[in-house]
Amino acid sequence: MPQTPSFFIPRGLSLYNRPDGQRLSLRSGAASATQPVVGPRSTIVPTVYQQILALLADPHFHDDFVDDDLSDAVASLASDVGWQPVLNAMLDVLRDSSLTRHWYDVVACLFACDCHTLPLPCDRSYITALLYDCLRICPDLGIDGRNPDDTDNLVWSIVHNLKGVSYMSDYDPKTDAEVLQHQIVR
Repeated sequence: MPQTPSFFIPRGLSLYNRPDGQRLSLRSGAASATQPVVGPRSTIVPTVYQQILALLADPHFHDDFVDDDLSDAVASLASDVGWQPVLNAMLDVLRDSSLTRHWYDVVACLFACDCHTLPLPCDRSYITALLYDCLRICPDLGIDGRNPDDTDNLVWSIVHNLKGVSYMSDYDPKTDAEVLQHQIVR
């Protein structure tokens, strides 16, 4: 069971487009992002985390010919709810060791959405520490047969932008005090 994240959806943030064109919104700033919101007529609105998990589990997105479709679906969700809740949900997936099968897709989405240009929900060094901890636990990021050098390169492609260093730099996040201060405990 994933941990409940320590963030809240801002007051009034729309979560879902209903078929009738109306939008359901949170009525209180204290609602947790991992608990469904019940709207009029007992409509249960999935949380952003649940929506991200549904996208990651969708077999349509596990075809090598549609890699960008998952990123497009995540960007579409972000256009509805904002990037911070989406990024929080994606980081929650990376924090959960029982979801390693989704780690590669999440990391690929972080890369495709140019996460370094978005308003991040946490410190860049924390994201760096989390990404490298995922590689430590699962060098193939949950995709059997994937070359660990390729996954390391994917993580580096995100991290060098997050940290503002050249792709070819000698920067080593594993020795960076700002990254090391974030103890990832699983």
